[in-house]
Amino acid sequence: MSGVGIIMTDAAVVYRSEAFYGDVLTIDVSVADLQQLGCDFLFRIVNKASGKEVARVKTGIVFFDYAKHKPSSVPAEFRSVCSASSPPAHV
Repeated sequence: MSGVGIIMTDAAVVYRSEAFYGDVLTIDVSVADLQQLGCDFLFRIVNKASGKEVARVKTGIVFFDYAKHKPSSVPAEFRSVCSASSPPAHV
């Protein structure tokens, strides 16, 4: 987006219940803590059949200009999409 990539700077996973091969999972994604250089992506994973929450995941993201080899500001396009459409985060 806007000529920059992303780097995952950290990740945290909280497992809540089992999931098995063949289970259909629903993954809700939201953006939180939007800062100058990055944000957090939040994931909520739910077993579609049982409704049980399987896991919650948080990944820290930094936007990165690979041509300049340095962090880059959050692209305006990304910021506007997130501001307009992100529901409140539940972690």
